[in-house]
Amino acid sequence: MKELDHIIGKRVEVKSKDGEIHVGILHFVGVPEFIPSWGLCCTISRTPGIKIENINSIILLEDE
Repeated sequence: MKELDHIIGKRVEVKSKDGEIHVGILHFVGVPEFIPSWGLCCTISRTPGIKIENINSIILLEDE
């Protein structure tokens, strides 16, 4: 998602649809090109497929 390019590579906290909290470096956020049935998801510190409700589920932890 172009709107979130400014936080790619930054440390974030994400709450997934199932209520789990993930903390790490954000590598991707959007709908996967090859698995669109997953819907909106993100990749944090090499953990792919974290399904999220919306982009408000992503909290920036550091701002350089």
